[in-house]
Amino acid sequence: MKIGILSPASGFYPYIGVDFYEGLKLNLPPEVVLIEEETNTASPTEIQVAARKLILKDNVDLITGWIGYKSITALLPLIQQTKTPLIMCNAGAMPLIRMDKNPYVVHCSLKLFDVSYLITKWAVKNFGQEYSRLVSFFDAGYPFSYAASLASNKYKGRINQTEIVRNDNGTEIRSYLDKVFEKEVSFIFSSFSGWDAVEMMKSLDNYPGLPDTPFVSVSMFTDHQVLDQAGVENIYSINTWMHNSNNIVREKLEGHFKNTLHRNLSPFGILGYESGLIIMHCLNNNWKPKTEIESLLTNSDLNSPRGSMKFNPAFNNFFSHYFLYRTMHAGVNGCYRNALVEEIIPEQEDERILDSVEEESSGWLNTYLCV
Repeated sequence: MKIGILSPASGFYPYIGVDFYEGLKLNLPPEVVLIEEETNTASPTEIQVAARKLILKDNVDLITGWIGYKSITALLPLIQQTKTPLIMCNAGAMPLIRMDKNPYVVHCSLKLFDVSYLITKWAVKNFGQEYSRLVSFFDAGYPFSYAASLASNKYKGRINQTEIVRNDNGTEIRSYLDKVFEKEVSFIFSSFSGWDAVEMMKSLDNYPGLPDTPFVSVSMFTDHQVLDQAGVENIYSINTWMHNSNNIVREKLEGHFKNTLHRNLSPFGILGYESGLIIMHCLNNNWKPKTEIESLLTNSDLNSPRGSMKFNPAFNNFFSHYFLYRTMHAGVNGCYRNALVEEIIPEQEDERILDSVEEESSGWLNTYLCV
């Protein structure tokens, strides 16, 4: 069996492809051949070109990798015509659309769109209804803001103002902070990742308005690779991949990363591992090349580093566990870390709203969040 891996390049997270590959191979037998294809910035066009090479020239039996959801339109005709299954792993910054469902395609993501909705709901209920948004011009800021608006509409949140931060145009980040703190609000909603997140963290350090106004954010803003470089206390975020209480599978994967790669486990490594779990589940259920995989995953429950992975046949994705964290000073070498607050359980009405999105949001979208 041959598996094709679509592997993007990155500035802030240079190990996306390496981590994904390392996680994936841990679940596969040695006779499985892995063929990597570089996708550069992982745009839909680059993804399509790389996938065509893997399928038509390298004759792979299945494709996986870090693939932005906007690539689905470019990939579906190729996948459907060649009957080559695709496991799409990504940040989940865009909501899945029912019309894109296909028996050859499975989605495995970090669920950041859902996270944006849930953290906004939690903040409105716990801090107050009036808030402002501070979002990145890059990093899928538009769909994150859309998700936050869905929660606001449901739970009577009131958006004071929105500042779109673009720190490559010579404007100081603190000037954006000054604007969102001009009026009294209950909290600030923020969405940043990569270099944008680090620069925003540095600007927040000792900012006079922060102690009295809570910050809530998407998960990548408080990822450990950001907090290792800059951090402040009491930023709240919801995360789908960080909780590891009594999880033997996660301990094994973390040990592999520390002992073999000499670094911490990343969400990309977790998604690679989960992609391998999905592939092995299908093989163990007698999957044959050029056949669909959807039916083989019905009623499946896979043991992931994130916990139980139950298949959701409505969208061919997996249900997630959501955990609320706040940043705090660790007291060691000036570092910050995420402290677990509680598990967040979406209500049925929240799931209905998130599952009923019928179109993608417009605006700038970096395929893999500038990571």
